[in-house]
Amino acid sequence: MTRIETDSLGQVEVPEQAYWGAQTQRSLSNFAIGTERMPIEVLHALALIKKAAARVNNRIGDLPPDVARLIEQAADEILHAQHDDQFPLVVWQTGSGTQSNMNVNEVIAGRANELAGGKRGGKSPVHPNDHVNRAQSSNDCFPTAMHIAAAKAVHGELLPALAELSGGLAELAARHNKLIKTGRTHMMDATPITFGQEMSAFVAQLDIAERTIRQCLPAVYELAQGGTAVGTGLNSPHGFAEAIAAELAALSGLPFVSAPNKFAALAGHEPLVALSGALKTLAVALMKLANDLRLLGSGPRGGFAEVRLPANEPGSSIMPGKVNPTQCEALSMLACQVMGNDMTISFAASQGHLQLNVFKPVIIHNLLQSIRLLSDGCRNFNTHCIAGLEPDPVKIDHIEEPWIKATVLVPDAYLGPVLALCEERRGVQQDLTYAGSRAMVVYRLPLNEVVFDFYDRLKSVSRGYASFDYQFDSYATGDLVLMNILINGEPVDALSVIVHRGEAERRGRALCERLKDLIPRQLFQVAIQAALGGRVVARETVKALRKDVLAKCYGGDVTRKRKLLEKQKEGKKRMRQFGQVDIPQSAFIAVLRMGDA
Repeated sequence: MTRIETDSLGQVEVPEQAYWGAQTQRSLSNFAIGTERMPIEVLHALALIKKAAARVNNRIGDLPPDVARLIEQAADEILHAQHDDQFPLVVWQTGSGTQSNMNVNEVIAGRANELAGGKRGGKSPVHPNDHVNRAQSSNDCFPTAMHIAAAKAVHGELLPALAELSGGLAELAARHNKLIKTGRTHMMDATPITFGQEMSAFVAQLDIAERTIRQCLPAVYELAQGGTAVGTGLNSPHGFAEAIAAELAALSGLPFVSAPNKFAALAGHEPLVALSGALKTLAVALMKLANDLRLLGSGPRGGFAEVRLPANEPGSSIMPGKVNPTQCEALSMLACQVMGNDMTISFAASQGHLQLNVFKPVIIHNLLQSIRLLSDGCRNFNTHCIAGLEPDPVKIDHIEEPWIKATVLVPDAYLGPVLALCEERRGVQQDLTYAGSRAMVVYRLPLNEVVFDFYDRLKSVSRGYASFDYQFDSYATGDLVLMNILINGEPVDALSVIVHRGEAERRGRALCERLKDLIPRQLFQVAIQAALGGRVVARETVKALRKDVLAKCYGGDVTRKRKLLEKQKEGKKRMRQFGQVDIPQSAFIAVLRMGDA
């Protein structure tokens, strides 16, 4: 069954059950391309615009109250997803999104006329152009809907999902912060690191991506509505742009404002390009996360096998018992898609010719797909991978450190200090021979005791006469522990070091003493602590700067002086609880040179 609808080109047959009219039906016939429908988020955003416009037009007397009420009622039904099947148009249509704007206009008018007691569809008492689209153009409605849909998707889906994944990784890092393992650079074994530190890098990367996304949002909040056809605001009343932006902000709960330059808002899409770039930043971080966990979980016999990935499903149809890193693979695939979407968005946004960019549907289609994939990916990866991931204690039950075979030639007069230095660095003497007035001593030494300052110390104790050479010897199990440095009660990861258990207290004291000299005095007392787990092995205190609060007190008013001193004491106590300590760069360098102590 069909009915007849009309537009400026004539009559069109429309399905009887459809709320849409002639222009939607023409688009269905003229653009039978692909299966990608216009994102429903955009259509809901257009419905929100029509509701806000009806309120503003009614308020200024340009729309009868009964018509405004019918438009709002029909728009609310769309916003509650009651008519999603009434929006059949594809992405591949006119580049301004005109057909989708008219699709929404016709559906609202068709449903409003039905609510008024008439038949479905038609143009009376509510007309899709004269009433629903009043003071609007597709050229400002569609870019406004793009911004609204993107902002709502970021706030409603992406940021909460990102917080879930970041929280899951942070909990994993905290739970295994003391588990020491081998760090790797260039895919080769490097110095030790804790599993918690390794996971904390991902938390920091996701935090950077989140901040980048949030920084893009203020520009996305700027709306093109009110610019109408070319940005001049033709056929919209004075103040309409600001009024509808305020109405949209109130309806959505997001801080939308009117774009300061409507010509740019119609002709370009830089805010969405920037947002897409921020989404790509997140995709890059997720790709790194997926690839690293895939490597760490490889095995179980021929790979790293340092983490146990959850077994969500059988990994093979021919190899029973095999478990594959499927969550990592899915996350890395969607990251690739987001990166590709960003390329499409960048090229499409660059094609704004004169007063209008006509690649709008493909821009918002790709942007919303990126947001959707990243949101679902973060939430799914946290639930099905991070929540069940555990480091394998069989593979990370001890840490091996590289040892070297060191040969030192030194005059007899300085042999004693050289031997003392080697012993201090956990050296094991292998050989000692004499050649005239010179001695050649051979030691096995841990490499990490040599790399920073051993050569400088050797030259110092021998007054420059000693010569030094070494070669790799072997790996040996080391009794290494993580020593955390706490400043004002808060751990500072960049100052924490992995040290030999037997040297922990000495190095902790030396580092605290050095940091005490390097951290400037604050208005409150600052505690510097070195801790192994929950046990503090060393502490120093940076005394507070003291302000003379009694300077203006004359005479012998002891009570007033006591009150001032008590008030100062309470203030310092509060500052110690909430104050930030500025740590100079030299303090971080001191960690690398702590062997000088």
